[in-house]
Amino acid sequence: MLYVVKHNYADVGEYTVGATVEDDVYSAQESMTQTIPIFGLDIMHRLSKLPLIFAFSINNNVNYTIGNISWSCDMGDNNTIESLENLTIDDSSFIYMKHEYDSGGNYVVNCTATNTTTTDYEDIFIHID
Repeated sequence: MLYVVKHNYADVGEYTVGATVEDDVYSAQESMTQTIPIFGLDIMHRLSKLPLIFAFSINNNVNYTIGNISWSCDMGDNNTIESLENLTIDDSSFIYMKHEYDSGGNYVVNCTATNTTTTDYEDIFIHID
């Protein structure tokens, strides 16, 4: 059985999150410290083979609108795709982009989202035959 608990923090900062699981025989507790940035960039997904279509999301981690977010993706082959205008998000914003590589090989695609208070980035490693 899997339980997922979602919580939107009212403010950024460092929080200690704890969980307790128990039944009639067994009990376990676990805690962890988590720093909550104003927004987070989720792991990108490769959605197709050729041409490559990538997706990533910028997720709002607080209970208010975040503005002035720009993003860019270094495609690993000296090409960059970037936002044409800054984003304002209440919840999440999904970004989809298409890129064609000139030759086969191994590439690291790095996407970055930033505003005046926060920067976050994610990498995806791809192989093109």
